[in-house]
Amino acid sequence: NVKNQSVSDTDFVVAGASESGYEVLNQVKNSKEIIADNVIYGVYNNENAGLFVKLNDFFIDRSSVGLKDKSYFFNMLAVMVDAGIPVVAATKSLAARTENPRLGRILNTLAYSCEHGSTLADSMSRFETIFDESEIGIVRAGEETGKLNTMLFKLSAQLDKNHDLSLKLW
Repeated sequence: NVKNQSVSDTDFVVAGASESGYEVLNQVKNSKEIIADNVIYGVYNNENAGLFVKLNDFFIDRSSVGLKDKSYFFNMLAVMVDAGIPVVAATKSLAARTENPRLGRILNTLAYSCEHGSTLADSMSRFETIFDESEIGIVRAGEETGKLNTMLFKLSAQLDKNHDLSLKLW
């Protein structure tokens, strides 16, 4: 029975979550392949770190996040939310698995903000150089209508089209 599944206090339980959604969540939580960079913007302090760590943080924090990375994030988040996985758990899982260290740090920060009461759209609005107004608006609309997974799939498809168009132009 889905209602008897163990869920941590910080997980957002999606109404009508399927058994398979909880199976995927448990696989994600038990995975040994996760190597997380637990930097959370606004909380992380590298003041006492060595020079290498500070330089590494400097370059990571000034790197970009491409359209393909964002499209993949939105698509995978949509798949996980559609399977009934809580948004916070899905975001943490994707943060641990992304190859882009800047995106990983942003996703950790999004998960942290959501755990502490912010909506996903409000958390994304902190990163206006990464997420534009239309992306934030689409996520906000999905949250308010209860169709977040559908809106994330559409957003992912649109970002894929934008990426393909930019490849043709350059």
